[in-house]
Amino acid sequence: MEIEILSIDDKNYGIFKEIKRNDINYLYLVNINDEEDIVIRKSIHNNPNTVIPLEDKNEYNKALLLFLNSELQ
Repeated sequence: MEIEILSIDDKNYGIFKEIKRNDINYLYLVNINDEEDIVIRKSIHNNPNTVIPLEDKNEYNKALLLFLNSELQ
């Protein structure tokens, strides 16, 4: 299986889950050298090749709930 790798702050993260909601694609990433280092980023539909941080804690909570709900289904 091939894993897509993204570099963030000089660390390499693999995408372990993507969830699309409206025009946003939430990316759930794990550091390939430290499995306890997990981050959530997003890309916007009109610019899918640019990965950006979440706006605030509210968006982080929303993304986390999306992830948890997807795992429970």
